Amino acid sequence: MEADRVAKPLYELLRQTVEALAQEQPGSNRLVALRDQVAGIASADRQRSRTALLAGIGPRPEDWLRRWQELRKKLESECSAFKGSIKRWFEPDEGNLLCVAGSCEAALMFGSASPTLTENDVLAIATHLVKSSGKKPSAKWTALASNPQPLRTGESPWTDGYRLAQQWSEKAGIRHKRGGAVDVEEQLERLGVVVTDIELEDAATSGLAVQPEQGAPQIFVNRRDPRCEFPSGKRFTLAHELCHLLHDRAHGRDLAMISGPWAPRELEKRANAFAAALLMPPDLLKKGVRGDEDLDFESLLALAKHLEVSTDALAHHLENYGLISEATRDILLAQLVNRSASGKQTKSPPQAGKEKH
Repeated sequence: MEADRVAKPLYELLRQTVEALAQEQPGSNRLVALRDQVAGIASADRQRSRTALLAGIGPRPEDWLRRWQELRKKLESECSAFKGSIKRWFEPDEGNLLCVAGSCEAALMFGSASPTLTENDVLAIATHLVKSSGKKPSAKWTALASNPQPLRTGESPWTDGYRLAQQWSEKAGIRHKRGGAVDVEEQLERLGVVVTDIELEDAATSGLAVQPEQGAPQIFVNRRDPRCEFPSGKRFTLAHELCHLLHDRAHGRDLAMISGPWAPRELEKRANAFAAALLMPPDLLKKGVRGDEDLDFESLLALAKHLEVSTDALAHHLENYGLISEATRDILLAQLVNRSASGKQTKSPPQAGKEKH
């Protein structure tokens, strides 16, 4: 049951109980103080504190409310033409003052972010959210992305991610570039997903996925993340965030998530598996690899270039699919490290999600 539906009867029971006790003992200062405290639970000030708690901006809880209020003031100053969007993104619904429910996507987003986000980062993200909030979803996106799948109990995030990527490829009709690589960029454009490059001081944040209930889906890519400095890393981030947009929201609910070390771990694992399987589907892998004996280091480099993915991510993915052995994967990765150390090749971008499922 939803929290706001539970909060009202519980609060009313508490209020009536305290009121009855206060009437029986009108001279009790403790009961009078308790009655005032209970009444304060439904105050607007308490609601602002709850929202700041959800946002959790900064490493110290005592700073959260102050930083949240400062953010609002700066936004209202810099984005004065977007007052309605600011209210929608940074304030919960007014129908229930007992709990944060409904909208307030920004609080949800910052709640999954790294506490090392600087104040400049927070303001930059908030400004992008507000200024892009007027875009509407395409009919194609609404039709195709209407069935989010929660994490399955008893199934590993990796297996779940691979399955969802295969289903999405069949459903959405993934196209390929002239060279053969999966064209995830074209698909996002065709679906009306707005992709924006941003620059944050916190390099540990790779991307942001935003799906308002009534707005267009959006992906923000942090250029400062080492992975996103490479085309292959940016493509992986786009596919990763696509998984969040498709599946990591409840039916009819908004989504706002920052991908980084502090995001929900199981969701990140599944999104990594989804991205790997989407960009490196089995049919393309099998065309390039027949087995251990058919894959030397130069062949691995050529296949990674063909698929426009990082070499180390490809090696792990081939082993996950059972196309090469774990021993062969380790040999190839060792050769990659040695080649990079010798200066013969620029190091591949680091990729998230190398665990075996």
